[in-house]
Amino acid sequence: MALTNDPATTGLAATFALIRPPGHHATTGLCGGYCYLNNVMICASHALGQIDQTGRLKCVIIDIDFHHGNGVEEILQRKTPSGKLNWRKRCQYISLHAHPEYPYYTSHLDCGLRKDVEFWDYNKTLSVKFELATTWCNLERWPEEETLVLVSMGLDTLSSDPIGGFNSFTEMEHYELLGENIGDFVAQVNGRTAFLLEGGYVVEKLGECVEAVFRGFMRRLGPLLSDTENIRRTPKD
Repeated sequence: MALTNDPATTGLAATFALIRPPGHHATTGLCGGYCYLNNVMICASHALGQIDQTGRLKCVIIDIDFHHGNGVEEILQRKTPSGKLNWRKRCQYISLHAHPEYPYYTSHLDCGLRKDVEFWDYNKTLSVKFELATTWCNLERWPEEETLVLVSMGLDTLSSDPIGGFNSFTEMEHYELLGENIGDFVAQVNGRTAFLLEGGYVVEKLGECVEAVFRGFMRRLGPLLSDTENIRRTPKD
């Protein structure tokens, strides 16, 4: 949850949580897909709850895992009692996932993709989703309103992943371009960003995929973040 705190106090505008197990399949009443706690929704709830008095924070969740984040969708679709946090007004969910794939029995958003989708079509579809989300972020925007971008960074999209894998995700360049696309969107909405690891089971390649996404992301946002001294490395233990 500390990842979502105000960058003025943390000194950071982009953060990364190296988490296991993943969380986006966990619903309000069901565990599954290795997920017990819905990490990204815990972060969203914490951040939105902190500023709930003013309502001047919007949250966009970008899920790039191979599998549909059914837990995230289920939580966002729940009706909330009067006076409680209204997910539907404060949070948008973007998911690009393979279909039909796990978790078969749940509802799916209208952006399920075939396993053999070309990377360029995948990235183009993501760009279209970002355009819609940008419009939503700027709609009825308060002068000091912020946008929090939470990235469910599933890396089981790699073609060689044993329980996922889009056929066309074969090069680290693809993950760099994906990071650039995310960075462009964050720049458009002037957001702060937290990346949370979801799936990804080619262990020997996992670090390379993470680094490639960040390389592309920083290529777009690096100068903006460094100007405000919002980049900081955490020393290794």
